[in-house]
Amino acid sequence: MRGELAVFVQENIEKHIMDEKAQRKTKISDIAYLTALMYPNAKWEQLKTMALLSLSMFVFDDTIDKKMDADNASDMPDYASDFDSATKLRKDSIRFMRHALGTESSSENNKDDGPPAPREFSAFADLAPRVKAAPAGQISIQRLDCDVTEFIETNGEEQMFRLSGKTPSIDEYWAYRHGVGAVFVYCTLHQHATSTI
Repeated sequence: MRGELAVFVQENIEKHIMDEKAQRKTKISDIAYLTALMYPNAKWEQLKTMALLSLSMFVFDDTIDKKMDADNASDMPDYASDFDSATKLRKDSIRFMRHALGTESSSENNKDDGPPAPREFSAFADLAPRVKAAPAGQISIQRLDCDVTEFIETNGEEQMFRLSGKTPSIDEYWAYRHGVGAVFVYCTLHQHATSTI
């Protein structure tokens, strides 16, 4: 099944990542292998869901961590060096995620098609319908909203330390590390991935 998952992941990398260098880097990370190792007993649909989750998290985080240089210059902002652009991406991604999950507040809820998926977070557009269709009790959509929001917001805390040149204290480091590592996002989807409910 890992071979089939590798094909699924590769197709989604090519669909959601436009930059060829970034595609190659993401393919090397072997998200299919990681997913198969983390969930060896998961069913096919759950494996695909978890692979899309990993792709969403990895691409978003790498986009903001990756410093642009002459070799990888593109039409994308240099999010790693531009905190304001990265902050806008974070806000746009949270807004899109909430619309995709159906958790936006009534003041955020438009009658239109909602905000577009930022291309750096576009794999979430394929993930959201899968988690919303999960069997009752396997995924708390509200909890997932909170955990993805924390992942995105703590990415900003990590970036602030990196840009300031300040080394965080141990307490400061752990305050953002679990969030930016997507630990809680994976925990929220664990029951679904393992079909334990």
